[in-house]
Amino acid sequence: MPIIQEYTIAITDKQTISLPGFSGRSSLVHFGFQGDKLCLWALVDPSQQSIPIEISLFGTGQKIDSRLLYPRNSYLATVLDPKGIAWHIFWSVDPHIFDIDRDVVQY
Repeated sequence: MPIIQEYTIAITDKQTISLPGFSGRSSLVHFGFQGDKLCLWALVDPSQQSIPIEISLFGTGQKIDSRLLYPRNSYLATVLDPKGIAWHIFWSVDPHIFDIDRDVVQY
């Protein structure tokens, strides 16, 4: 049965989180700060297979290694932290598991 689950996202260039029953971008409900923690709320199904999602996070004006953006990363959201710093969030998924262009899981 699907639930909305909260995940803490580290303030770092690149990380991987596993989402059970991930079914595309619409599963990523919201990014925002809860106090000083960056969080993702996602619609997941704990009874299903987990899919690893790579999250890349960049501050405004930060130099970005282009290898972190291309060819498979796609923009998700921008959030403001409690100090007013804007963080821009991108994501990618293994193309053998998920077609990011069509937003379709490929089992």
